[in-house]
Amino acid sequence: MSLAKTKERLNYLLKCDDNKVIALSGKWGTGKTYLWKEIQSESRKDEVKKALYVSLFGLSSVDQIKRKLIESAIPNIESHGGVLDLLKSLYKAGVNVASEHYKSMAALKDLNVVLMAPVVCRDKFIVIDDIERKHSNLGIDEVLGFIDDYSQQFGARFILLLNDDQLSTDGDQTELWSTFREKVIDEEVRLSTSPAEAFSIAIKLTPTKYAEALKSAISICELTNIRIVSKIVKIANLILNNRDLTSAVQARVVPSIVLFQLFITVEFMTVQTSSSR
Repeated sequence: MSLAKTKERLNYLLKCDDNKVIALSGKWGTGKTYLWKEIQSESRKDEVKKALYVSLFGLSSVDQIKRKLIESAIPNIESHGGVLDLLKSLYKAGVNVASEHYKSMAALKDLNVVLMAPVVCRDKFIVIDDIERKHSNLGIDEVLGFIDDYSQQFGARFILLLNDDQLSTDGDQTELWSTFREKVIDEEVRLSTSPAEAFSIAIKLTPTKYAEALKSAISICELTNIRIVSKIVKIANLILNNRDLTSAVQARVVPSIVLFQLFITVEFMTVQTSSSR
């Protein structure tokens, strides 16, 4: 689906409480995180605006996921004066909690922070990003179990941002991913960003006076990766140095810049892929 249709579909799914786990999938760099942040900022639902976010990049255990979610939740707790109520709940459960990083908890000395997770995450929206970039020590079955447990036992709802062109197929991972989608995910929406949509987002991040020529060249190359498009725009700005060029000159120069940067990017990604094997 296009960005606009995907946004409409996600907003609809978020309104349905039965959808405990929603996946937004698509290729790397096509704007899934950007789209989620836009939906979050525009939402009138308080629980969506205060959704907890965790990137699994480099995380090697479920406990680390829980710690990251707690860190994500602390600012909301502090800003609404909820620290006292939270600590009362933890006291009733026989748990002492501390974190030297937050002034509201500086007096507490017990470092068993992970035990806060069920209280902090209860009935929350939780956004999980970069699943495909998790540490190899963290199995997808462990992530699956965490999501299933917290959605079933603690009323949490999940938004999963999946770069499905980078999901691991090593060993039994393919079967686990299949199980993941079949058993845990209630609804999945696939984002298929067009070159025009990718470019429209990229120039918001990196304005340029060569927009029309760049848009035409990027469309011809069918580039949908916003990060790559942004990099191309930056390089074009750097090379052309804000010069006033006629449309005819831009039509001759800009495509060469696009192709040159695209070639460098593809070569770099090929080297990175080879070195990771």
